Amino acid sequence: MLAKEFAKNVVRRIWRSGLYAEVLHLTDLVGATIAKPKASEDGFTVVMSPAGDGNIGDSAMLLSFLDRSSGPVKVMMKVPKDGFESSLMSEIRETYGPRVTFVSGRAFYRSLPPMRLSSSIRFAREINGAKSFFVHGADTIDGGNVSASLAAWSLCRVASRVGLRCGVLGFSWREQVPEVVAKSMSKANKTVPAYLRDEISWQRIRKSGAVKAIPVADMAFSLERETIAPTTVKNWIEDQALSDKPIVALNVSGLISNYMDQTPEIKAIVEQIHTLGARVLFVPHVIRETDDDLAVCRTMYGKFANEDDLLVDELLSPLQVRWIASKAAAVVTGRMHFSILSLSTATPVIALATAGKVEGLFKLFELERLVVPVSEGFGSNVARVLSGLWQERVETSELIKLRLPAIRERSMKNFELL
Repeated sequence: MLAKEFAKNVVRRIWRSGLYAEVLHLTDLVGATIAKPKASEDGFTVVMSPAGDGNIGDSAMLLSFLDRSSGPVKVMMKVPKDGFESSLMSEIRETYGPRVTFVSGRAFYRSLPPMRLSSSIRFAREINGAKSFFVHGADTIDGGNVSASLAAWSLCRVASRVGLRCGVLGFSWREQVPEVVAKSMSKANKTVPAYLRDEISWQRIRKSGAVKAIPVADMAFSLERETIAPTTVKNWIEDQALSDKPIVALNVSGLISNYMDQTPEIKAIVEQIHTLGARVLFVPHVIRETDDDLAVCRTMYGKFANEDDLLVDELLSPLQVRWIASKAAAVVTGRMHFSILSLSTATPVIALATAGKVEGLFKLFELERLVVPVSEGFGSNVARVLSGLWQERVETSELIKLRLPAIRERSMKNFELL
């Protein structure tokens, strides 16, 4: 175990070196030199997205991008290794038809030099004949995973050098970004504009050396299509409406559970929801091995739910989550995009802050008071904030409605290069 941890630390140290960043980018340049891709103004659009592994937020950004695009689009995303289509891929095919095609993008983020060369060549071949290349930054661009961040910025530089119109869309910039990632960003940003989804991130990235940074709002605010939840959830929600019982949608984050026991915190939150006379709808937002919401939602549901509460036990689409949020009196979530999908329906939402990213989002709505930092005892803090919000939820919803048109206009700026 100690040897394994030592090896991980060595790898992380290598990733954070300027030499590693240069070797990675040189590998991508060699790949482009071998493949000789060319841009075409009459060509297709390429988007590299982290979507495809059970994260509804990443899926929401991809769908919003596809909604605003026209013509052929090649999506570089996480494609199941077993050869079967994910539910997201099937939804995209049904919605957009043959104009959208898929390419496995996992290796473009994860492959390391010198083995990366084969991935670099494949990337260059995939963009041959394209007119534009976009990266959905999400949580893969500002150093959460240093190697993946460096890879994304490097490929932007390659695509821009080939002559493609490029942009990095829909991301936040954390307060403490590794220096090597900031330098890689600043090199790419000379020709590749960065679209930051909140003012705080915009200010941070400018301090990191960005010269082409545009403040926008998250792409998911531009989603306008609607759909309903699965039948079981839909029927339950309708039953609560007939019984005149308000609903609070509660997300328990698997990411937070990776580093702390949330049991006493969720107990306090659920008890407060019941005290307010509301039903609890447990909603997982990310379902995957590394930070699975469903596993922890199921555990908390088993411990604290009343017989009239409900657990959603499957991965929903972003539009289904949005529909659920629209039916809730309030939402409590540890996932940022559940906040965004809730705010887009003018539903009051309390967000747990884990990485310094939701604060900027809530500042856009002047609702910073609804952000609760994650630390020991956050459950009682959420309960207190929820109690106050409950008395003002109609007024809060009206405030959100007042802000939404301007936020949606900012969101649309993400697509100005399409």
